[in-house]
Amino acid sequence: MIRGLVYRRQFSWFSGRANKSTSNISNVLNEINNEGELTNDGGDSKKTYKTTASQLFEELKDKEQEAVAASDGANSGDGVDEKDSKLLMKKDVSPEEKQDNGNDNGNEDSVVVENKIERYIDTNLIYNKLREAEFTAPQSKLVLKILLTNLSNNISELRSQFANDTKLSNETYLFEAAQQEMKLELSQQRFSKLNDLAYNSIILKRIFTNIEDELFTSYKLTDNGIKLELNQFKHENNLHLKMLNLKNHDLNNKIISELVGNLKSHIESLRWQLTRSALVTILIAVFGGITGYTIVKNNEEVEEETEEIKLN
Repeated sequence: MIRGLVYRRQFSWFSGRANKSTSNISNVLNEINNEGELTNDGGDSKKTYKTTASQLFEELKDKEQEAVAASDGANSGDGVDEKDSKLLMKKDVSPEEKQDNGNDNGNEDSVVVENKIERYIDTNLIYNKLREAEFTAPQSKLVLKILLTNLSNNISELRSQFANDTKLSNETYLFEAAQQEMKLELSQQRFSKLNDLAYNSIILKRIFTNIEDELFTSYKLTDNGIKLELNQFKHENNLHLKMLNLKNHDLNNKIISELVGNLKSHIESLRWQLTRSALVTILIAVFGGITGYTIVKNNEEVEEETEEIKLN
């Protein structure tokens, strides 16, 4: 972005200088044109000279308008064309800037500028063209003198401007170097922070894993304790139930044995009573039978005695 601003500044400066030089040259040509109209008396030669001067003047005006349009486009910054962005100056580009330009492909803020300059001026060619355009020798020399004066002034100003551009390029290089160092430091800090975060996440995962294991172990212990207590309670209930069943069986046996014993004793008592009653009855029956037999026998003896008495 800084390089683009520097190039735009250079372009606007060169456009201004080109406009100034073009305006100076156009003024000189106007003066020469007027002077030629006053000095030349021939009809056809005057017409040819005026037409050629007018063509040069129109070309200079067109170039001036193109330079003004290019400078306006550079100052506005709204999409400078590649042809309009080419400077009239050739600048030495450092390898670092070349590398930066190669690395900044597709950057909209950076303006790639192709610098060109003519290392020499063919004054003889310009003089011959002016002579062919029906300029007089003093006029041609005056034009060349003005051109050389403007060029020397521009070159002297360009030297100071190039010194400032060198400082700006150095500052740009230092800024980019500091920016690269800052980016490197930020990337290293980011990498270290990411490593720290990864290490902390691993520690947290281990802590969570340990907590999960402890919770699972405590859950298993609690579950096993609950199951053990339930089994123990069931076992105690079973033992208590067995004890109750044994006590119930003992009570049943006692009750049955008591009932059987009571029945046996009652039956024995009834049997002895029946035996005594039977013996008494038998004795009574025997005694009654003996008594009856005795009575009957006595009665028979009495009757026999009575009969014997009667017979007698």
